[in-house]
Amino acid sequence: MLTVTGLTRVFANNFDAMAGGVRDASFNLPAGTFFTLLGPSGCGKTTTLRCLAGLERPDGGFIGLDDRVLFDGASGAMVPVHLRGIGMVFQSYAIWPHMTVFENIAFPLRVSRDRSYGREEIARMVDQALSTVGLSGYGPRPATRLSGGQQQRVALARAIVHQPKLLLLDEPLSNLDASLREDMRIELRRLQQQIGITTVYVTHDQSEALAMSDQIAVMDRGRIVQLAAPRAIYFSPANDFVASFIGAANLLAGTAEAQVAAGGTGMVRLVGGIGIMCAFPGGTQAGQPATVALRPESIAVTPADAPAPAGVNALTGILQDASFLGATLRCDVLAAGQLLRAVAAPNASFTPGAAVQLQFAADAAVVLKAA
Repeated sequence: MLTVTGLTRVFANNFDAMAGGVRDASFNLPAGTFFTLLGPSGCGKTTTLRCLAGLERPDGGFIGLDDRVLFDGASGAMVPVHLRGIGMVFQSYAIWPHMTVFENIAFPLRVSRDRSYGREEIARMVDQALSTVGLSGYGPRPATRLSGGQQQRVALARAIVHQPKLLLLDEPLSNLDASLREDMRIELRRLQQQIGITTVYVTHDQSEALAMSDQIAVMDRGRIVQLAAPRAIYFSPANDFVASFIGAANLLAGTAEAQVAAGGTGMVRLVGGIGIMCAFPGGTQAGQPATVALRPESIAVTPADAPAPAGVNALTGILQDASFLGATLRCDVLAAGQLLRAVAAPNASFTPGAAVQLQFAADAAVVLKAA
C-alpha cells in the first residue's frame, strides 16, 4: 500500500561535519499496518515523515501510495501536500483556539482543493469523525475548553475526517502526562484498528513503539538499522545499538568456539574463560568475536547452590544491589567479570554481598551481528 525505496534527504552541517536527515530508507507497508519509526532525537525519523507528507522534498528515492507516485527522484515527479490525500497529526496538535471543535475538524474539508463539500456533507463527515474518536456532541464546544487528551482526539478527528489512505503521526502523545499517555496509547491503537487506516508513527519512546506497532523501523544516524515486528526487535536485536536503545540489555563480549549455521546454537567463550550457550541468528565462524545481548527479564536469580535445569546457562556471582520497584526486584550482580542486571520476583529475598546464580536459556542469549 505504501512503498518507500532509497529515500534520502540530507541536511548539511557546517559546524561539526555531521549531516542530519535520512539516508537510503526503504520499506513496504501492507494496507492497515501500524508502522513506527523509532529512534533518538536527530536520527531522521521526523524527516522521513515530512518527506512522506510532502513537507520536505527528498534528494532521491521513491514514494508510492497505492498506484500513485508521490515522489520519484529519477523523473523529478513530486505530488504537492494538498493533493496527497494524507492525514497528519503534529506533536503540538495545532488546534486553533478561535474555532469551535466542529470548525477545527471541518477545516480540511472547507479548504480542500481536490473536491468541494456541501454543508450537509461536511456536517455528516464531522459528526462521523467525532463519533469515531469518542467526542460525539463536542462540536459546538470552544477549542479552549478541551483537556490535553481531548485536544489529541480533535487533532486525530481532523486528520481522518476526509478519510485519507495514510495517517502520519508525529509524536502525538508527548505532550500528555504519563497516565493519560498510557490511556491514549491504547485508545489510539484501538481507533487505528477500527478505521483500518495505514499509519506511520514517529516516537522516541520504546514502550509506545512496542505496545502499538505491527512493524518497527529502528533508526540510527539517518539509517534504518533494523525493521521487524516488536518481539523480534526486542528479543533478537540486530546490533548493540538496537539492543541498548530498546529496553535494557546486558552486553557480554566473547569469542565463538566453533562454526555455527545461521539460526543455530553454539558456545561463546566469554572474557575470563567462562562458556555459555547462545543463539546465533546470523551464524558465525570459529574464533570470531561475539557480542552477546541478554535481557534482564530473561535471567532468573537463584541461590548460588540451586541446581540449573538441563540446557540452561548458569553464572555464579555476587549481588551488588537489589532495588524494589513494586512489580519487580532489580538485581545488579557481579558475574563473568562485569556487572549484570537481572529481574527477580518482588517478594524475593536477596541480601547485597550474597552469592547468587544467574540462570538463562540459550535462546535468551543472542549473538549480535557485527557492525
